Amino acid sequence: TTEAGCLNTAEFLLEFVVQRTGKPVMVVGWSIGTAVSAGLLSRADPSNFRCVVLGNPFTNMWDEGISLSWGVLAPWVYVADTWRTESRVEKITTPMIVLSSTEDEVIS
Repeated sequence: TTEAGCLNTAEFLLEFVVQRTGKPVMVVGWSIGTAVSAGLLSRADPSNFRCVVLGNPFTNMWDEGISLSWGVLAPWVYVADTWRTESRVEKITTPMIVLSSTEDEVIS
């Protein structure tokens, strides 16, 4: 699964739901799913969204790779997709709630 593939699928699902309901949607992304949510909201028409909830978001996949490997691995060698959540969140104008916890087993 690629970053582009996930975002294309999310856009297709958004379009389907908005066409079916005629209403803006609430988007929830948790852990790695926050990257998909942020990517979707940064690309799609803001009028399609009511709000977004991001649970345990991370800045980008490369930073996360460095963190998980205690700085030993170079993520740009083995991770092609960067999932730059931080730069996508800056573009979101939809009301947003960000949740954080200390118990996420993947995102540190």
